[in-house]
Amino acid sequence: MSKPKALLDQNNKAPTLSKREHEILLLVANQLTMSEIAAKLFISRGTVETHRRNIMNKLAVKNTAGLMIKSIYLNLVTINSKGEVDFNTPINGYMKT
Repeated sequence: MSKPKALLDQNNKAPTLSKREHEILLLVANQLTMSEIAAKLFISRGTVETHRRNIMNKLAVKNTAGLMIKSIYLNLVTINSKGEVDFNTPINGYMKT
C-alpha cells in the first residue's frame, strides 16, 4: 500500500530528518519530557524545543499525537514486539552507527 501524497514531499519521499531530529523523535516517542531529553543529550531545553518544532513542521502536524501517528505511519518510529519504542529504527533508511 502506498503512502498518501499529503504525507510525502515533492519527490514522493517521506520528509528527511537529521540524525539529531530523529534521536529527539525517538525520545519523544519514549515519553521523555523536553527537560529529560535536554539532560540526556546535554543540550538546552530550548534546543530540544526547536528540534521538535522543526520535526513537526517537516511532518506537517500540530501536536504530539499527530507527531506520533505520522512518525509511526512513515516508519520514522517503530514499535517492538513488547509495544516499546525500537531505538534501532533506521534513520532515513540507514541504520544508526
